[in-house]
Amino acid sequence: MQISYFFVMFKRYDKILCGLCLGIILLTSIHADEIPQLKEYHIKAKYINGFTAFIKWSVNTLATKEDVLHLCIVGENPFGEALNILVRDHNESVNRQSNPQRVTYLRRGDNFNFCHLLYFSNSEENYTRQILEQLRGKPVLTVSSLENFATSGGMIQFYPRDNKIRFFINLQAVKESKLKPDANLLRVADLLK
Repeated sequence: MQISYFFVMFKRYDKILCGLCLGIILLTSIHADEIPQLKEYHIKAKYINGFTAFIKWSVNTLATKEDVLHLCIVGENPFGEALNILVRDHNESVNRQSNPQRVTYLRRGDNFNFCHLLYFSNSEENYTRQILEQLRGKPVLTVSSLENFATSGGMIQFYPRDNKIRFFINLQAVKESKLKPDANLLRVADLLK
């Protein structure tokens, strides 16, 4: 008697259960193509936030621990809220040993000289060389995912390898800007000399 009751109840909920499963599959398939890119930019946001701990700016640029370190993004924001959340958590950290940070969103034509780190979005591909030329020799760490960014004078370029996000560092560009990368950062990077 109990077994037959189970089958009757299962048949009643059979269609509901199938409908729920189908709904979950459809919902996840709609967003499945967005998940890798979202995850990729969350990882890049963590790298950007982390780079600040492994780069030394001159005393003239960041004189005290209270001076704000400006993380700037030129063009479209590919990070969503990820970078803002990381910066907020950094600033609220009880054990914070470094400068407070602020994220600023800029457009081409804006002044970039106050930035400590400038991320170039893919939307700025046609203007990258021009902006890099304006910043040449200034203590602004330039970062992007654009192809050939590091060989074009950018300092750090993200790229995919073996399903991981890696980065090149253009040592010549970093030296020209008077920034000092930590040896640990150089150990994990692929270097362009």
